[in-house]
Amino acid sequence: MTVGAITQHAIHDIVERALALEGDPRLYTPEVSSDESTAYARDKTFVAIKLVKSYLTQLDPLSSSVWGLSQVQAAIQGVFNEVSAFISNGNSGHLQNAGSQVDQSLYPLM
Repeated sequence: MTVGAITQHAIHDIVERALALEGDPRLYTPEVSSDESTAYARDKTFVAIKLVKSYLTQLDPLSSSVWGLSQVQAAIQGVFNEVSAFISNGNSGHLQNAGSQVDQSLYPLM
């Protein structure tokens, strides 16, 4: 393992790609925003990803694990896929799934 393996890990890219989705107006339609559980899942999802980004900015490559980063990356990829699916088809179940993945896959790793 090298410092570059940590600082150039693919987790950095998926975090940025996931956060870029936050600006999509389809996430803030009246249908989404007026449904408390869907809006909560949406908001929780992006708060969790911002928290990971914050952790990454403070990361000491010498005390980090490529394996650990890969586990978090996989969790964020699942969340990213669900939010992308919602943006594609408008099915609010995808935002609910994203929120569930945060709880079940991402938070336990943090």
